Amino acid sequence: ARLLPAGSCARCGQPSAPLACGGCRAIRYCSGEHARGHWPLHRCVCRSRRHSPVVWTSPCDVTIASDLLQAASSGSAALVARRPVAAGELLFEELPVSWQAA
Repeated sequence: ARLLPAGSCARCGQPSAPLACGGCRAIRYCSGEHARGHWPLHRCVCRSRRHSPVVWTSPCDVTIASDLLQAASSGSAALVARRPVAAGELLFEELPVSWQAA
């Protein structure tokens, strides 16, 4: 491993590399080819791929969908609200789930 001057291409060391990692913007590259070639090494440490763990301070912070919605009695695939819902009200949020092969 070698230490490169700031702004140098992470693949070849060329100074004043014009391109940056699209995720973290911290790593520089002189060409798209060098960015793609360096990605297998950089992806393990790229800040854009790090996800903060979800921390709930209490169980009350979590809204369970079944508390808000129930199956329609008509037997259709619809869901109906268990309580009055205002237009634009956020009922619940889910964190995105993604998977990418290493």
